[in-house]
Amino acid sequence: MKIRASYGVTGNFEIGNYDHLATMSTDNYILGTNGGFLQYGYKPDNIKRDDLSWEKNQMINAGIDLQMFDGYIGFSVDYYNTNTSNMLLYVPVPLLTGYSTSLQNLGKVNNRGWELALTSQHTFANGFGYSFNANYAKNTNEVKELGPGNAPIISSGSVAHAYYITEVGKPIGNYYLLVQDGIFATEEDLKKYPHFDNTEVGDFRFVDVDGDGKLDLDKDRTICGNYMPKFTYDFGGKLWYAGFDMDFNFQGVYGNKILNLNKRYLDNMEGNTNGTKIALDRWKSPENPGSGSVNKANRKQTGYNSRTSTWHLESGSYLRLQNLSLGYTLPRALTQKFKVEKMRVYVSGQNLFTITNYSGYNPEVNARPSKNLTPGEDYGTYPLARTYMFGLNLTL
Repeated sequence: MKIRASYGVTGNFEIGNYDHLATMSTDNYILGTNGGFLQYGYKPDNIKRDDLSWEKNQMINAGIDLQMFDGYIGFSVDYYNTNTSNMLLYVPVPLLTGYSTSLQNLGKVNNRGWELALTSQHTFANGFGYSFNANYAKNTNEVKELGPGNAPIISSGSVAHAYYITEVGKPIGNYYLLVQDGIFATEEDLKKYPHFDNTEVGDFRFVDVDGDGKLDLDKDRTICGNYMPKFTYDFGGKLWYAGFDMDFNFQGVYGNKILNLNKRYLDNMEGNTNGTKIALDRWKSPENPGSGSVNKANRKQTGYNSRTSTWHLESGSYLRLQNLSLGYTLPRALTQKFKVEKMRVYVSGQNLFTITNYSGYNPEVNARPSKNLTPGEDYGTYPLARTYMFGLNLTL
């Protein structure tokens, strides 16, 4: 048994090149009269921040390593607690500055959690052998400070009304949206429940979060989840016998949410793009309300159906077969006849299948990885490729 403990202070220098300078970027502008002409030029692109500095991470780590049953089984447990101060965050600023966000050192966040690992390996007398490993990790993220007054930071994602909120006592970048609660199936439903003025039968029904009897696009937003998973895991191993071998590795996450903004176009029921099969479940009439969660088809949207809400949130949990390899090593007595010391043929695949309820291409997605306050978007992200390989290894 081995007991480990450590403490350290590190810095995150991912400020980016020239992010502290008032840089310029290219843009086009129309100048002149009578329709004018398109002129190529430059515009200010970044607020000057001479005081930008590295983030500071203070981390405590403690762990135990165990080997049992003559090495058949290995087990390790780690606990960590990290406090990050002077966080590098893109913070919203007044639009009168000419910018929407500014990179600043602001606040303090705590990350703490557990990491577990299990290993096992053995070769039996008949030549059959195996190795196995499994890992589990759980992280808790909590904002501790947010600068003067600890005022919450409300940020927008790729669209103006895809809101996130970061506040003290909660994780960074919670989704902050209207809550979609089915549809108005009949005129009677519409009359007895709060709704927007332009809402019609067949439109989305939203929750009156503050309970004041009327809907408001700002006041009735609430925290609806986060991109951070409750835990992550992976497991894999290798089997071998009589020249044959197989390697495999699975990987997954559980308990996170993805903001699938692709649905704003593919599933908006406006008919301006090709849609998905969810359109078959749409509201058609009071007698045929569909699944009760998909709004009516309407060339001109009503009732704020296109407003980013929990209807665009989906579970990001998944289990993926990340790698699989099958191989065979020819007997040495055979290969040496051809002056070859070792010959192995194999076939392998990557990303062979994913078990998930997410409707997009890939649940392992984050369209804006550099935006810490607005994580977890899928907005036209390219799908993950599935790869097959055939190979031959020769040792002469």
